[in-house]
Amino acid sequence: MLEKPTISIQEFNKVEMAIGKVVAISINPHAKIPAYLLDLQFNGPLMGNKGFYSGSAQFTSNHTTDEIMNQQVACILNFPRKQIGSHYVRLLSDGGSKNYWNVR
Repeated sequence: MLEKPTISIQEFNKVEMAIGKVVAISINPHAKIPAYLLDLQFNGPLMGNKGFYSGSAQFTSNHTTDEIMNQQVACILNFPRKQIGSHYVRLLSDGGSKNYWNVR
């Protein structure tokens, strides 16, 4: 495994992490690697009202759409908009991984 460079606390403090609730999910038919399209809602006393974000997640090998619907997902919200297949997303969903392409 490649060793990653360390970051400073100032760099880490720039990361906007949040927990969002999956309110809609579908297969992303245009993704190069199998993925779901997610609509997530971010609100609550600690989050303020961040509203809704769209994302993409490579959970397809471990979870069905029914398993993910209404679940909470850890996300990073302040990434630049990115094109995944034919969709544009504004966040990075995070998960644990046993290997590079097998997100839990």
